[in-house]
Amino acid sequence: TQGMHNGLKNTYNDNKFVLDLSNRFFADRFGLLVQGDFENRNRSSHEVGANYNLVGEVLDSINPLYLSNLNLNDWNRLNDRKNTLQVFDINFLNGNISYSNLQSNIDKDIVRYNYDYGLSNNTRSTKSSYGLNNINILNESWKLNLPGKYFEFDAFHSFSNSFNQDKFYDFVFIERFAYDSTVYDQSISYVQKIAKNDTGKTQLSSYDFFRDKSDEKEKTTGFNLKYKFRLNDFLTGDLKFGVKIRKKQRSVDKHHEYGYFGAEVIQSFVLDSVIRTFNLDNELNNGNQTPPLTGFLDENYDGTQFFNGKYRIDAVADISKMKKLYDLLSENFNKATTPGNSQIDTDVLHHVHQTNSLMYDYEGEENYNAAYLMADLDIGPKVNVVAGIRNETNKTSYSSKNSLDHALPHWVCIFEETNYKRENSYLLPALFLNYKPTSWLNIKVAQTKTLTRPDYTSIIPLNRANGQSRTLDWRNKNLKPALSENLDFSLSFHENKLGLLSIGYFQKGIDGLIYSSGSRIFFEEDSNDFDFSNDYHQYRILNYELNNPKKVYLTGWELDYQTRLWYLPSFLSGLVFNMNYTTTNSEVQYPRTVIETYFDFDSFEFVQNNIDGSYTDRLIDQTDEIINVSIGYDFKGFSGRLSMLQNDDAFLATNFWPALRQHTDAYRRWDLSLKQTLPVEGLEIFLNASNLTETNDITRYRGLSLKGDDLKLEQYYGKTIDFGFKYSF
Repeated sequence: TQGMHNGLKNTYNDNKFVLDLSNRFFADRFGLLVQGDFENRNRSSHEVGANYNLVGEVLDSINPLYLSNLNLNDWNRLNDRKNTLQVFDINFLNGNISYSNLQSNIDKDIVRYNYDYGLSNNTRSTKSSYGLNNINILNESWKLNLPGKYFEFDAFHSFSNSFNQDKFYDFVFIERFAYDSTVYDQSISYVQKIAKNDTGKTQLSSYDFFRDKSDEKEKTTGFNLKYKFRLNDFLTGDLKFGVKIRKKQRSVDKHHEYGYFGAEVIQSFVLDSVIRTFNLDNELNNGNQTPPLTGFLDENYDGTQFFNGKYRIDAVADISKMKKLYDLLSENFNKATTPGNSQIDTDVLHHVHQTNSLMYDYEGEENYNAAYLMADLDIGPKVNVVAGIRNETNKTSYSSKNSLDHALPHWVCIFEETNYKRENSYLLPALFLNYKPTSWLNIKVAQTKTLTRPDYTSIIPLNRANGQSRTLDWRNKNLKPALSENLDFSLSFHENKLGLLSIGYFQKGIDGLIYSSGSRIFFEEDSNDFDFSNDYHQYRILNYELNNPKKVYLTGWELDYQTRLWYLPSFLSGLVFNMNYTTTNSEVQYPRTVIETYFDFDSFEFVQNNIDGSYTDRLIDQTDEIINVSIGYDFKGFSGRLSMLQNDDAFLATNFWPALRQHTDAYRRWDLSLKQTLPVEGLEIFLNASNLTETNDITRYRGLSLKGDDLKLEQYYGKTIDFGFKYSF
């Protein structure tokens, strides 16, 4: 059991309790393990984000940034996790059978207070948000093992079910004409200084309710058969053959409700009801046409120490009052209950957004079949060779929707069901060579092929067209898995005093990695490549994902060193040192589509063209250097580790414009772990401290504003300290 301190919120009420009971019975023929794991933890964070515009931008140049938006988010997340595990196994005459059952339930209570400084439209808005996330996971498996002198057989069957439900409420208040001076090309540090912060003029604008449900079930069955042989004293090994069959079923249901409080459309009967319920007569008599923030204030919230006082979050709405407001409006002013004309959308305040609630629902099934054959050979005492090949076949069938938005998409949604089946099959060879010429030297070489399959949300047969903006929200159901050819080489040196030193080199060549090339216009000549209706010629695909036709290359070196200074005198013999250093180099030619537009005065037409090209950059999520170092000390019942993790900056997000491509800051954090046994047999205490230096996660744009700003996102979590005890009996 353990208690925890959260440095960000300065709380001490986080806790974790684990009970683990196990034993064997009936002359060790029957084993039983029961475990309960219960945790309450505060996962709150502070976030500062910014967005920028480009002015007079030039392609393939680092254009200056102009700050357009600053947003502050105070996230309060309380996680309640309950895990239970039951395992039993039975040894019988010629084998073993086992069963495990894991059930996990995670409830996340989420509150967010947000301030958004919209410099481009001269507004300041605040959101008070409340969410509930529930995740239920069931995973059970059966395993059978039948060992033998020459043959060994094992079989397995598993079932898992993951159900996830999100509910999230957003309440938005907006202050217009919110600044005392010009906001053009201002710095982040100056924005809050010129904000008027007029709570009385910050008026209720809108609210939203989102509910997302996903349900995923998976059944897996397979077996492995191993034949052990010995041709002579020089050649021994195993031959293995196996099969794996997996079936997945997924369904996703999205739902969106909302209400808009614009002064030009709000009905008097709605306004009167809100005034009566919340006693807002004084606030509405102050020149406001819609309810102001002053009528819903959270008097207990203090945002002056947001980000340790570097920024501030001003007045926010009370969540309990906003939930009361939501209940009032959703129950009394929906399409069925409005006192106005239910056939006129402006007489209905509370809407179920028909298009958002229907278009993004989908369901599907995946059938995966794989078989492998491999040989594990020992050639004398110094050489081991593992060679094999695996065949994977994946069949998917997904159902989604195709629709052209109605003129009132919140009111009406007309769609047709779409279905698409796809199948792909790959042969994936693998070769591993291990050569040990001496007792202190080990040489390893490996050559493999691996797959990265597209995310299932990217391949559903969805197409949503909007005639007013002439855009297409479309998913490329023809995306293929990316195929990677991998080569790994390592040298390991092991000596009693030296410890273990490993030096490794790796390289990857990836065909067909999936990226977005940006927007793309659909022309008549593209009809063979896209299954769109001819009515959508000259429409713009919002996000065109494709398999990169250019090969991606990644190479790197890794150095790992582990040692224990056991040979030093006295208490110094307990010193422990571990270090890992990785450096990588990558080159990617990212696809890019430039949409060329101009007016042809000869034909008197507006002309659009797709110009396909590429730009070169690093691989996403790859850092140039990673360093892990830990120094430890073990002596009798005491054990301690001080560790450091340092990541170089990582390329995080591509963009059409070079100035808007994103990378992280270099990152360094320190952690501490201590453990001490006590005089009572089986009892020990422990302490774990994470992020001792309270390092923030920071993302930046590649461009820079004239004021020196390039911040995209900064996240502050603070440090956490866990203290507890463990008793074994």
